[in-house]
Parts: sequence; structure tokens; C-alpha cells
Amino acid sequence: MLKLKDGPCEGIFMVRRAPVFLRATKDYSGETDVLDQVEDTPKETEQVFVYEREGEPGSAHICGAKNLRGWYAIGTYHWLIDVNGQELRDNKIWQEWCLKRDSEAKN
Repeated sequence: MLKLKDGPCEGIFMVRRAPVFLRATKDYSGETDVLDQVEDTPKETEQVFVYEREGEPGSAHICGAKNLRGWYAIGTYHWLIDVNGQELRDNKIWQEWCLKRDSEAKN
């Protein structure tokens, strides 16, 4: 499970991936989601917020109800308040931003 510990999308999410950078969304009704898969894109009705993982990711195998079985990612994230998620809605722009930010962090 991913824990978004602050920001507009604070909460717990059951997902398969825990990337270094993560887009989270909130729609007009207040419903939140995370875009953990490479091909995920935000809906027109969703605002986008950017989060960064703290530390290394983990994983856990869950053998629960029929729709809650398999390997799930574990990670804790904090909101990058200074990043305008609306500018990173497009997947190509998002992926380029992630690679650039990761490269800058390593230098």
C-alpha cells in the first residue's frame, strides 16, 4: 500500500507500483486516485498533484478477498507543493520531467 502522508490527496492506496515520482489526482467530488501505472492518464475532471517517494519501495503479498490478491507496492510519499501538477498532465511531458528530476537528484 502507498501512503500519501500530506497534501490534497493524503491517504492510503492499494497499487502495484511505487515509482520515485507519482501523480495523484482529485476530482471535483473530492475523490482521489494515484496514477501508478506508466500508461495511466488523468481525466479532464481531475486536478493533478505530484508526490515523491521517501526511501526505498517495498512489496507485500496479500491473499484476501477475490479482488484483493497478489503483490502490492509499499511506499511513503510526500507532496511536492512547489511542482505544478497541471503542467505535467501529458504522459510524455510527465516522463521527461521524472527523468530530468531524477538525474538532477543524482548529480
